[in-house]
Amino acid sequence: MGALLSGLLLTVTRLTGNVNSEAVSTWITPELLPQLPKEGVIVMDMRVFISD
Repeated sequence: MGALLSGLLLTVTRLTGNVNSEAVSTWITPELLPQLPKEGVIVMDMRVFISD
């Protein structure tokens, strides 16, 4: 998972296995929220990525 702001990479995390709400919350709270501006908005995309 990763986050962009104005074309700049804020944070990225590589996860293995299924991404569920617990995994997203564990990433958002310590990794993403501290990087966002106070009035930031989070938009989530459910894109599937498969790597062999």
